[in-house]
This record gives sequence, structure tokens and C-alpha cells, in this order.
Amino acid sequence: MSYTEDQPISLDSVFAENFPRWQDVNPGIILISIYFLFELGSIQGLYQGINELKIPAIVSYLTMFYALYLIASNQVDWLSMTTRRFALLCAFIILYTLFSTKLEVARIDLVKIFLLIFSNYIVFICSVKRPSQFILLVDIWLFSIMFSSFHGIMQGGKIWGNRWLKDENHISLIAAMAIPFAFMLYRLYKPFLRKIFYAACLFFYVSVNVVAASRGGALAMIVVAFFCWLFTSHKLRNTLIILSATVLVLSFAPPVFFEEMATLKQGTQEGTASDRIYLWGIAMDMFEDHPFWGVGPMNYPYYFSSYEKGAIYPIGALRVAHSTPVQYLAEFGALGSFIFLFFLYALYRNWRNTYTYTRDLSESRRVSYSEVHSYELISHACGISQVGFWFGALFLTLLPYPFYWCLVPMSESWRVLFHKHVQYINGHTKS
Repeated sequence: MSYTEDQPISLDSVFAENFPRWQDVNPGIILISIYFLFELGSIQGLYQGINELKIPAIVSYLTMFYALYLIASNQVDWLSMTTRRFALLCAFIILYTLFSTKLEVARIDLVKIFLLIFSNYIVFICSVKRPSQFILLVDIWLFSIMFSSFHGIMQGGKIWGNRWLKDENHISLIAAMAIPFAFMLYRLYKPFLRKIFYAACLFFYVSVNVVAASRGGALAMIVVAFFCWLFTSHKLRNTLIILSATVLVLSFAPPVFFEEMATLKQGTQEGTASDRIYLWGIAMDMFEDHPFWGVGPMNYPYYFSSYEKGAIYPIGALRVAHSTPVQYLAEFGALGSFIFLFFLYALYRNWRNTYTYTRDLSESRRVSYSEVHSYELISHACGISQVGFWFGALFLTLLPYPFYWCLVPMSESWRVLFHKHVQYINGHTKS
């Protein structure tokens, strides 16, 4: 079926295709694809010759200029709750960083990162006009993470040349975040080649978690696997698949994996767990002293020694809280936390509204079950990936990392595509 603005493309036809539609490619798709390949695919860190070309920097500037063009030409839907609230959050973080972050390097870096994050969001939502374009970008995102997962396995559970994936906890988490999309698309696509691709993604995502032996990544993987099982049909079949995959992977798991998982039994008595609790206590002391504004973005490390006073760490040590929510509370205070929750509610509504509408459409029988089911599963993938991130972020400081921010335009774009589909169905039902 060909696409027009009045007649959205059928998901059933998309999921019957082996390869992407080349007519889906546009400048925004190209920019976001290159961003995924370099930031999450680690290409520039793995190949020195590519690194010397400074492609990520060039693409970043092009993306920001293109986002400005899209805004200036009134192509952004400012009636969207997600867009308005994300703009408010990014503006708050950027302005507060400019005025309060103490370390100049951290201040400049965080401002650049959030300018690019918001630019990527604008380009993504304005470039995705039909489901096939959305899935094309998701496929490139999945491939990028799979590529890094493969090299992470080869490098012992981390990517040394990638600033975001040098820690085994980070690559484990982003691999766990990608599992819901790979799992749902594996179920939806009919062609064999597509199923092979998503199966390979799942294999490498699980394998890198095992090789990295990250407890946080393993727990996040278990959480997303549970929700994937919960929100899909054929639960007995899915249970058998998950159990078989678990037995297969654990059969080849190195001893260090079992040693790391065994420390979970120690709870708060385990070394890194007790250390994290201690660091969280420092963060709460900062919040108690600065409850409204916090100590400022990226200032937890700056003020750490003045609170810790050399009790355990040497004076001058720069530490992070090892928890995104806890450190965010210490640095942004009650005001910043309210703005963040205000934004998160919009993302929750994206999932909830899509889920509710798919239930209504299914009951009214105005559209095929497979079409409704497809929208529902991908909506679940958007939500489950976010849950997986926040579960892992409880134990990692990830505010400037691109992991979560890639999911924001995915959630919004899928909501828009689904609502466009609903409007088309309602219009034809009335006529």
C-alpha cells in the first residue's frame, strides 16, 4: 500500500517486508542514523581512521542547525505535551547549568550534550511521518547496540573507545533496554531474514550481559524480560523460549558471572552496595542543605569532599552518587525533580493512551486485530525499555548519557503515528 497523508501505511504490509523502504530516507533520518551508529555503535572508537574525520562533531552541528530550521519553519507541533515538557526540562537543565555548574569543563560539556539531545528529539519527531520510517530508525538503533555488544564481548564486557560504554554496567544496561524492541519486532515481522536479525540482536544483548557480569544489567534484563512476557500473548510458549535461552546462555557463562550474581545474596553488606548507600547518604545531606534548588548540575563531585570530609575517601576525591535519581535530587532539588516528574508523566501518558485506544479499537472491531496488536506491542516496547533504564539507573549516574534520551522521541513519534492512524479509521468509519 502506498502512503499518503490521508491514508497511513498499513503495519501489516510493513511487517511483511524483508528490507527497509528507500523512499523512507530523508535528511533527518540520515542524521539520526549516523548519531546512533557513532554514539551507540562505537564506530569512531573502534576504527582510528574514522575517528580522525570528526564525523560525530560535524553531524552534531548539522543536527542542531537542522533542528533550528525545523523550529523556524513551524514544522514542530508545540501542542504536544511531550514536546512542550521536554523543551521545558532541557531549557531548565541548560540554563541552570550555565549559572551554577562549578567546573568549566563539566558546564560546557553538559550544555552541548543537552542542546544536541533536544535537537535530536526535534529532528526525530519531524522526520518520522510513517511507521516504516520509525522502524527503520529503531532497526539502526538496535544494530548499533548489537555492534557494540559484539565488540563488548570481544573486549571483556566494555568498549574502551566509547565514552559512554567504557563501563560494563553501561553496556549491559543499554543492551537490556534494547531487548523489548528486538523481542516485539521479532514477533511482528514475518520474513525469515528479519527474524534472523532480531534473533541475532537478542543473542548478543543477552551474551554481553553475561560477559560483562554486571549485576545491575542482569537485573534490568530480568525486569524487561518479565514485562515482555507479561504484555504479550502465548505466555506458555514465551516461558519455554525464555527458559531455554536462559539455560543455553548460562551453560556458556564464565565463572565470574556466577561469582558476581552470588554477591546479590549479601544485600547491603556487599562492598559496592554498602559504598553506594554511603554515597547516597552524602547526596541526601546535600539535598537537606539545598532542598529547593539543589547544589547545581554536575556539582555533586565538586562538593563531595566538603561533605564527606575525608572519612573514607581522600580529600579532593571527585565521586558520583551512583544513582541517577538520587544525584539528580541532590543537584536539582525539589524544583528540578518536579519538572522531571512533570515530563515523565507525559511519557507515561503516551504509553497509557496508546494502550487504552488499542483496547477500544480491538473491542469495536473497526480495524484488524493484527494491526491493533502491532501498535500495542511497539507501544509496550517503548514503555518497557524506559522501565528497564530506570531500574538500572537506580544504581548508575547517567543523566548526560544518551541512553534514555534516545527513547523519548521514540515514545512521542509512535504516539503521533498511532493517533494519525486512529483519526484515519474514525474518519472512514463515520463516512
